[in-house]
Formats: sequence, C-alpha cells, structure tokens
Amino acid sequence: MKIASPLLREAHIISEAYIRAHDDYPYHNLEHTRQVYERADYLAEHEGLDAESREDLLVAVLFHDTGFFDRYDDNEIIGAEYAARFLRNQGVHETRINHVRSLVVCTIPLAPATTLAHRIMQESDLDNLGREDAMIRTSHLYDELVQKAGKNLSPWAWLEASLALFCGFQFTTRTGLAEREPMRLRNVEKLRQETERHKKSA
Repeated sequence: MKIASPLLREAHIISEAYIRAHDDYPYHNLEHTRQVYERADYLAEHEGLDAESREDLLVAVLFHDTGFFDRYDDNEIIGAEYAARFLRNQGVHETRINHVRSLVVCTIPLAPATTLAHRIMQESDLDNLGREDAMIRTSHLYDELVQKAGKNLSPWAWLEASLALFCGFQFTTRTGLAEREPMRLRNVEKLRQETERHKKSA
C-alpha cells in the first residue's frame, strides 16, 4: 500500500497491528483492507478528490473493519469510534474526525452515500461486486458469517441475500461505472441463474 503522509503512516501501523491480531477471518482481514485501500486511493486520484478529503478517506479505510473483532453486528459504529479515538490522539480537528467517522459508518450495507468521498468509500469496500472474483469473495464472507459471527445461514438463504446486495448496489463514480458496473451486472445475472436452478431443484 502507498502511505503518503505521517498521519496515514500512524493509522496504518495501529490499524494493521489490530487487524493482524485477528487475521483468521476468511473475509475481513488484511488482504481485504489492503484491497479497499488501494482501490480507494485509485478512485480518489481518478475522481479528483481534494487532498484533505483523500487523507480522511484513507484513514477511514484503514479503520473501517476494526469493529468486527469486538462485535459483528453494528461493527461500523465501533470502527468509527476507533478511528475517532486515533485522530483525537493525533490532534486532528473535530470537523475532520466527524467526516472520517461518517465515512466508516457509510460502509453499512446500502447506506446512503451523498458525497464523492462517501461514494468512493462504498465502491472501494464493495469493489468485489464488480470483479471476476466476486463469487469466490462472496463464499469467503459466507464462511466468515457462519464461523465467526455464528450466523445460522443456509446456502439458499445466503444466495438470496447475496442477490439482494448485488442488485441493491450500483457503482456511480465515473471510474466505477466504466470499470466495475458492467461486471456487477454480469454477476447479478449469474446469481439469478443460480437462484433459478435452486428453485427448480428444490
């Protein structure tokens, strides 16, 4: 990952140490955080996000999944508070802290995203929906929900939930529309076909 400022370096050290201590999660692990970070940095550059908002965005990315290891449900709220605590210790102004907190919280599935920074945050976190490895990554998330969150989800229920997420989310930045939205639509079709096959065999 490209770490471009002292604030980001400190955020990287602290958040990575915390995530590494819990790196047996099949989905929400260091690999996921690094992928989200790289995509967010890429989108921020290509979408022309200003320097301060870009730094806020990348700090939010580094902390956005840290809440999972305390509590799976409402983890975004916990991760936002971890980010806020870090920024206060760094002497960052409360306005920026609130911005970072809001960026973390907008990773709640299908939460509203009204600004460019929030849209980039969501697109980066859900980037796999528009990639060829979407089904593999989705299976990793299913494994995590069963193993780590203790969810009693049948494969059929997970297929329906996945289809709802893939249908409910859209890439809306210029870059996301060009690079990810076509594959998201193809992935939606794959899930619909799988759903139909399951219905016929049930």
